[in-house]
Amino acid sequence: MIFFIVFVTSAVTLAFELAGARMLAPYLGTSIEVWAGVIGTVLGGLSLGYWLGGKMADRSPRRDYLAGIIFLSGIFVTIAWALRDIIPSLFAHFPFGNLTFTSFATGIILFVPASILFGAISPYAVKLSINSLDASGTTVGKLSAIGAIGSIFGTIATSSWIMPHVGTSVLLCGIAVILMILSIVLISDRMLGKRIVVGSALLLAAYGMNADVSKSMGLLEDIDTSYGRLWVRETADAKSGLAIRSVHIDPYGTQCASFINPDGTTRDELVFGYTKAFDIALAARPDTDKLLMIGGCNYSYPRHVLSLLPYAHIDVVEIDPGMTAIAREYFGLVDDDRVTIFHEDARTYLNRSEDTYDILFTDAFNSGAAIPYHLTTQETVERAAALLGDRGVLVANIIGATQGPEAAFVQAEITTIKSIFPAVRVFSVGSFLPSKTGNIILIASQSEDIIHSPSIDVFAITRDDIRLREIALDTLPEGILLTDDYAPVESLTQSIRESYLQRSRN
Repeated sequence: MIFFIVFVTSAVTLAFELAGARMLAPYLGTSIEVWAGVIGTVLGGLSLGYWLGGKMADRSPRRDYLAGIIFLSGIFVTIAWALRDIIPSLFAHFPFGNLTFTSFATGIILFVPASILFGAISPYAVKLSINSLDASGTTVGKLSAIGAIGSIFGTIATSSWIMPHVGTSVLLCGIAVILMILSIVLISDRMLGKRIVVGSALLLAAYGMNADVSKSMGLLEDIDTSYGRLWVRETADAKSGLAIRSVHIDPYGTQCASFINPDGTTRDELVFGYTKAFDIALAARPDTDKLLMIGGCNYSYPRHVLSLLPYAHIDVVEIDPGMTAIAREYFGLVDDDRVTIFHEDARTYLNRSEDTYDILFTDAFNSGAAIPYHLTTQETVERAAALLGDRGVLVANIIGATQGPEAAFVQAEITTIKSIFPAVRVFSVGSFLPSKTGNIILIASQSEDIIHSPSIDVFAITRDDIRLREIALDTLPEGILLTDDYAPVESLTQSIRESYLQRSRN
């Protein structure tokens, strides 16, 4: 029985840690600073639990005490479930240091109490399992091996099966229920009835709190996929009077959005200026008939392209099937012979594809302004160039500034793209302040004639629905060259996330 307890509790510990990252994502993001906060606080709690559990096990090595620890761990998981939106939301809007410190502070409240109790289980299990000092090494080795196997199982099961199908809320509830049942199975005593009543009451309270929070935020959907926690939200647009339905993965902006008609159907026109600015590639290559887009989200831009080019074909690489499912359910995406969707990592697609394209759009982000690092490197740009050929056009959406502390990533990515494409032009969208973060549209090709064609100049000047300003390349400081060996994207974009959180707190 003890070996089974070690296996199960090790599995749920890793499941709890993975759920922790999803709990913080909508409020703090999924950057390396947030992951450090989750992992650091869980490991800190486990370490303290190992120490305290060892002292308690030496003093009172009893099965009913172990059962009590397991039951309490279920209680604290339930509390974390109840507070999963309240605490991160408060800390995200509290003037409390930088993002790393905020992540640790949030984790101390949400993750450390349960982690301490998880850690205390191991020394108790060892103490109760050792019958002879001669076999103590073997016993400890077996328990450690079983614990490691349980951790592996918990990691794989949570990431591959549980999280994408049931979500964070059900996962946390399931962890709490498993721990409470495990404590009851371990030992039945006069506290059995009280444990059932207390556990059930707390689980129901946590469920009610989660439902109330989701309702107060006006969410149409709060869903976990294999790649993230996605919020679908609907707000009113003051200018048009229409509803805007949007997808969010973190607090730093909107992944994608569409105008919604009163009857619930999706309108064709684009919401954001930067997606409208993508049309600059169509001005450069009006003869295009085959396009590739990295990052599908709600598929608004691919549909826009096909409305302009009815005989063209566009391939869309969207890593997350869950995002495509949301596009179908909430944004009116329907199958079209002119659109081929690939659910895979964009880098693997670029590496294996032998197709050629006239235009390649990149619009993929994983947290804040951070593009997945392996999509930013010189090697990735080389593969893109190979698929585009001599007259193909690359269009990249980058978030950042062109001057000042929030410009480091933009400067690095421009330097990296310039190392492969000889013809490059850069435009800012909306904001013309060099030190202010916004969307930067970069257009590149092997052909100078295409990139410097009058049609691009005419587009930039005459499109009255967007504000574009060209940035002279000789005014931009040289950035670092991003390679597969060295691409510190999250470090380069850290100041953008810190600045955003600071502004949201003021």
